Amino acid sequence: HPSRNIFSAILVAKEKGFRYLFIDVVSIDQHLTGGALLKRVIEFSTLYRTIPVIAAYDQICADFKATVRRPWISSELQAYRRNPTRIIYASHSDDQGAFRGRTWFVGGPHGSLNDFAFPLVAERVWTTNFATTLIMVLRGWITMGSPLDLRYIMPAYAPALTAAYDKMSQNDYLLAAAILAQT
Repeated sequence: HPSRNIFSAILVAKEKGFRYLFIDVVSIDQHLTGGALLKRVIEFSTLYRTIPVIAAYDQICADFKATVRRPWISSELQAYRRNPTRIIYASHSDDQGAFRGRTWFVGGPHGSLNDFAFPLVAERVWTTNFATTLIMVLRGWITMGSPLDLRYIMPAYAPALTAAYDKMSQNDYLLAAAILAQT
């Protein structure tokens, strides 16, 4: 439900006095290929480490933890950890990122960080590693559009992952990526 997430982010941005709001839905030119696409993904991911972020991942009738653990989102969360600015979660659903029913999360006077789903799940992603996410894909607990996307999510291993993709079964490929993610 991207439109609800976008609307929630706009409300939070207005409430918090943000003058500009950049919305990442699909922000990278999908016609790029190979090295040009990899370069753009790496450049774009630096935004998650440097600018204030309003995250909004709620999906109606979905397990929030499974949504946030998906590889692309999990890699975004890893980038948020290194971000020296604010990370705000905008929620529109009572059982998702702000499961106490608030429309936005930044902590606040009525609860601690541990009262909300988003910081709990983010902390779990931060204290495990990306290999955990890949094992969850391997076990079928979470989904991933294309395992070949791992070359963009794990750019340091892009050549190895690209070469291995056509030579291994999907399960072997995911296991190899999980091993690389631990190094």
